Amino acid sequence: MDGYASADFDTDSLLSPMIDVLALANWKEQVAEWEQTYDGSTYQLLYLGNRSFEIKDGLVAVSGDRSEIQKLNAGGSVKGYEVSLHMPELDTVTPVRYMANPKYTSLQEQKEQEQTDASTKNSSEIGKCYTDEDGIQYFYLTEQMGWKFKILDAAAGSRFYGLQKTTDGGNTWEMITEDPFVGNIGVSEGLVFYDENNGIIGLTCAGQDWSNLYRTTDGGKTFTKIEFPGATTGEFYFDMPRKDKDQLVVLARPEAGDTTGVKYISTDGGATWENAGDF
Repeated sequence: MDGYASADFDTDSLLSPMIDVLALANWKEQVAEWEQTYDGSTYQLLYLGNRSFEIKDGLVAVSGDRSEIQKLNAGGSVKGYEVSLHMPELDTVTPVRYMANPKYTSLQEQKEQEQTDASTKNSSEIGKCYTDEDGIQYFYLTEQMGWKFKILDAAAGSRFYGLQKTTDGGNTWEMITEDPFVGNIGVSEGLVFYDENNGIIGLTCAGQDWSNLYRTTDGGKTFTKIEFPGATTGEFYFDMPRKDKDQLVVLARPEAGDTTGVKYISTDGGATWENAGDF
């Protein structure tokens, strides 16, 4: 919990479903099959809890109604506790995603849920990044203006995102860029906007060994990767920035969850950063 003793209980992060999925999945047979083609590869089991997918590539139901996955041909999403088997060194090979009790949500149901979420949004969510039950991250600057990630594709435990914007409280969304992370895929780490134009988003690798931050000055239409002095890609896991009076603070850790690392500060809204020493 990284020191947050008062964190909320999250049923989507239960560990026991992972054990249940692995007991039913044929992952050993899949490894044996892959080894005939990809000799000497490294295999990894990745579990991120109760997840939502919008494409059926690699999805295998180990319990429940297996036809729920086939409904993805009509769009929508399917959600369930899922364990991915993949080869981290070969991102061209689609992972096998074993899912327990998949539940399909149609495009119409998704739209209705988005409208419900918009109508029930309260002031406590303004100015904060939050994640819905399908794993989609939102940020509202005001009650009417907000941004959210949209999953466009997924492979090897990573995702390719677009960024959408609303100006009517979430009733309608406009795609403002289909490549906010400038060609990179991974898992979204968060998004924050300080005004209508300036914001920062984060992307971490699937294993959370490292991450990158990206900055926009045109409301999310374009982004550039933030360069931190003395830090190279793949070396640090950068926390999303936090505001401290008139400056932004980013903690850079060797890996997610580490309690030591390097502190970076910016006094110009994230345009430039300086090393403020170890923490």
